[in-house]
Amino acid sequence: MENAKRELFMVVDDEQDILQVLRLGLSRYGHKVMTFSDPQLALKEFELNHQDYRLVLSDLRMPGVSGIELAKRVRAIDPEVRVMVMTAFELSSFEIAQNLPFVRLEDILRKPITLSNVCKVIDGKIGR
Repeated sequence: MENAKRELFMVVDDEQDILQVLRLGLSRYGHKVMTFSDPQLALKEFELNHQDYRLVLSDLRMPGVSGIELAKRVRAIDPEVRVMVMTAFELSSFEIAQNLPFVRLEDILRKPITLSNVCKVIDGKIGR
């Protein structure tokens, strides 16, 4: 499927308030957003509709499936999708390189995040 059809953003975080802020905020910035508090459900959705997703933004620390595992599985399904992560914890460059070699340091958002910063980073990532 053409990249032009990839319009959706997937946001995965186990905290509902973060999902709500990002869904509403990114929508105001003109992005189509699907949010998931359950990483298992997010993976099922991605498996079925990966061709529709342009970007996946995931928290790193979640119960069940970690953001690292989610990011790896998403990229295994579709190496074209862009992946960004957010975390309240410090990660070393080594840890990122070992676990998420396809994620650049500037694609890691540190919590607490601001909506304007998220949009700025995402817009830079997708070439807007």
